[in-house]
Amino acid sequence: MKYQVFPGFQSRRIPVTKNTKHPLFERSLQELYYLWHLAGGDVQAELRKQGLIRTKAPILSIPKLVLLEGTVFGQVRDQTSMLDLRVVPIPLDTLYQRLAHIPLTSYYPLVETKSEIIAKGDGEQLEAASLPLVIRERDTGYQFHRVVLYDRLIKGYPYKKAAILKEAHKDIPPLYRGNIWAALLEVDGDIDGNYVAVDKETPTHTDRQIEVDIPRCHQYDELLSSYEGHRKFKRVLKAWVVSHPQYVYWQGLDSLCAPFLYLNFNSEAQAFACLSAFIPKYLHNFFLKDNTAVIQEYLAKFSHLIAFHDPALANHLAGISFIPELFAIPWFLTMFSQIDMERCVTDSIELYCSTPRSVTYRQHELQPERLPDNETNTEL
Repeated sequence: MKYQVFPGFQSRRIPVTKNTKHPLFERSLQELYYLWHLAGGDVQAELRKQGLIRTKAPILSIPKLVLLEGTVFGQVRDQTSMLDLRVVPIPLDTLYQRLAHIPLTSYYPLVETKSEIIAKGDGEQLEAASLPLVIRERDTGYQFHRVVLYDRLIKGYPYKKAAILKEAHKDIPPLYRGNIWAALLEVDGDIDGNYVAVDKETPTHTDRQIEVDIPRCHQYDELLSSYEGHRKFKRVLKAWVVSHPQYVYWQGLDSLCAPFLYLNFNSEAQAFACLSAFIPKYLHNFFLKDNTAVIQEYLAKFSHLIAFHDPALANHLAGISFIPELFAIPWFLTMFSQIDMERCVTDSIELYCSTPRSVTYRQHELQPERLPDNETNTEL
C-alpha cells in the first residue's frame, strides 16, 4: 500500500486509496475557488496557458473586403467567441502550500464547546486579528479559519445567530458577507418562493423612474454597471415596489438596493429579502407617499447628534445657515461606499456607544412588538 503525507498532517500518514481525499475537498467549490484566488490563483492565466485566450492585434480582425450590401469577405472568426468544450484543470499546489501548516482540527471547528487541543492553535489567529482589515481579507490562512467557522455557524442559523453576531463584531469574510447580512436581518423562510410569486413583468407607473435611475447608479462598479446588473436591479426594485403597495418609489432606493444586489448577485431572492427586511428596520415609513414628517424627524435627529458630539461644528453650521436639508438627506440612503470602511465602522461603534438613547429616540421608528403582561423578553 502506498502512503502520502498530506499538507497539514505533519506527522500523521494517511494511506492513499481511491477513496482518500485531502480535507480541502470536503469544502464547497465556492470556498475552494475563493481560497485558491487568495493564494494567487488566476483564471485568466490558466486559460492563456491552455491557449483558450489569445492576444491578437486589432488590425488583424478587419475584413479584407466589405460590399455595399454588407457582405464581408476575408474575416477570420475569433476562436474565443466559439464554443469550446475543453476542461481546464486548476492546480491547487499553491493553495496546499499556503495551508500546509494548518492542523486537521482546524477543518472541523467546535462552535459549542472549547477544546484545549484546538485552543493551542489560536495564537496565530489572535495575532492576525490585530492586523488591519485589508490585510486580514487577503491572508489565505486567516480567511481559511474564518470561512470554515462561518460556514459552520451559517448552517446552524437561526440557532447560532448570537454566535454569528459575536463573530461579525470581529470581521466578516467577503465570501459570506451576503449570507451574514441575511442572518443579521433575520431573513428566513421560503425566500425563493416568495420572490418568484411577485409579479415583476406587468408594467407599472414606476417603471419609467426605475429605468432612469438605474443607469446612474454606481456606474464606477463593473458588476453593477453591467447589462446583467441593470437587469437584476430593475427586477429587485420592481419586486419591492409591487410587494409594498403602501409605499412609493423615491429616488435613492436604488442606492439602498445596491449593496444587497452586489453581495447576492447570483441570488436575486436573497437580495430582495434583505432589502425588504432592512427598510422597515432602519427606514420605517421613509418611503411613504407623504413622508414629510419622517424626513423632518430624521433631519432634527441629525442636528441633535451634531450638537451633542461636536457643538463647535453645530454652531458653525448654524452661523452660515448650512442646514441639514441642504446636504444630509442623501446620507440617510448611502449604503454602498468606497471610503475607509474599517475606520467608519470603528468610529460609528464609538459614537453609538457614547450617544444617550434619548438623543436618538424617534417617534416614527419601528416600535418593537409588546409582549403580554405575563411574559418577559428574554432575548439577548
